[in-house]
Amino acid sequence: MVDNYQDKLAYGQQVQAQLTAEQEQQKQYQQAVQQHQKNLSDITAIGKQHYAGFEDSVQEIADALGPEQAAQLGGNVTAFDAPHAILHEMSKLGEKELKRFGRLPMARQIVELSRIEARLNHNQPVYTTDAPQYQVDGVKSGRLSRDNFISAASDLLSDEQYSREWDRHHRGRERD
Repeated sequence: MVDNYQDKLAYGQQVQAQLTAEQEQQKQYQQAVQQHQKNLSDITAIGKQHYAGFEDSVQEIADALGPEQAAQLGGNVTAFDAPHAILHEMSKLGEKELKRFGRLPMARQIVELSRIEARLNHNQPVYTTDAPQYQVDGVKSGRLSRDNFISAASDLLSDEQYSREWDRHHRGRERD
């Protein structure tokens, strides 16, 4: 009789542990969904600031792709530095091209999105952060102080900006 009680107790603890794990997974899933929705609302807000009729453009893309493909695009585009610009550029493609895009496998879609972003930002500094650029606060480019010139901040500059800063930095050292 004691064995039977201990078996039932162990089984009850096992079931409780499974329920706790499932609840934790559900909580993590809800947090991921909330973060995704926040990212999309941030992208929409930035898009409205830069492009007139941005919401209409996004709606045209969603209509052409369908709900499942539009959701997949929404998930993929949030990883890029300028998702609002990519979506605006995609809205110019036309329905036929958007449908072709929707039929591509996910890996090819990401390649296409990368091409669009590269075309839009061909002379921009490359930011080496884990987060997409629209989520990073305080990243600036431009003139650097003497202390920051040798630091990692110089990695944010284009080749032309770096050359200008190098010349400016060394001119300043000759005067000292």
